[in-house]
Amino acid sequence: MDNSDSRKEGVSWTYKNFVAPMFAHLGEDGHMINLEFRRGSAHSQCESTAQFVRQTIRLAKQVLVFGEKILCLFDSGNDSLDTIKECRAEGAEFIIKRNLRKEAWEDWLSLAKNYGQAKVLRPGKIEYLGRLTVSVEGLDEPVVIVFRVIERAIDRHGQVLLTPEIEAETYNVSLKLEPLKIIELYHIRGAFEQFHSEFKSDMDLERLPSGYFSTNTRAMFLGMLSYNILRIIGQTALEFDSYNMNLKKGTARRRLKSVIQDLTYMACRMVFRSNRWKILLACIIHKPSFSGKIACFLYL
Repeated sequence: MDNSDSRKEGVSWTYKNFVAPMFAHLGEDGHMINLEFRRGSAHSQCESTAQFVRQTIRLAKQVLVFGEKILCLFDSGNDSLDTIKECRAEGAEFIIKRNLRKEAWEDWLSLAKNYGQAKVLRPGKIEYLGRLTVSVEGLDEPVVIVFRVIERAIDRHGQVLLTPEIEAETYNVSLKLEPLKIIELYHIRGAFEQFHSEFKSDMDLERLPSGYFSTNTRAMFLGMLSYNILRIIGQTALEFDSYNMNLKKGTARRRLKSVIQDLTYMACRMVFRSNRWKILLACIIHKPSFSGKIACFLYL
């Protein structure tokens, strides 16, 4: 959350004068179930992350139907043994993108050729998909790693490369699914980045309102409450044909900005009548006995 050119408490150079809250969303509709407002110097996997993961899973269990499973999706910033331990302790499935900063992609290409399934995507481009089970120091049970490695010897324009280009992505997983299905499930997380954007831009919460960290923390939790109310309003409105008829077919979710403009804002005019100011609100009434619409005006 960009708060550069300010001296607000908690703003740090670690993220270029940003603050770095941690959000947890439940379901593909994007309801926010937990939030931790952090200082900009806090890393994604700081000392409070394990507690945040545990608390979030327990909150999710309170709203799920009995028997439903919880799947946690984490990016590489949360690639940690503590994250795996908390998910296992709370009985939640997980897909964690691994951080390959200290691992060579050439080594993964060698492993992929030995343990993966090769697929030629086009001449000069080969994809390897597979899974490995490895023992990790500090964990009682082995960890399953799903990998996808791409080797390019010829680029898309037909140019032969002197040295092949290698791309590798690996995931710590607990699900017994095909590697491609695991990767598709993880990519659902991309929609959650849009939820973060709506929280910051559509609700105008990126620039913090106060210079005090404790005050901004309270503002974030009030923002989370407002966010969920608007999300519920938007999803409920999709069930009504009168609202849904003007949307594209198959619309599953409305941005918060659209919900605010369509369902929260109301046109009005300030008028001066009878020697006093009044607010003139216009609304549309549907009458069962009349096929059209009737406009009426309310005075406040």
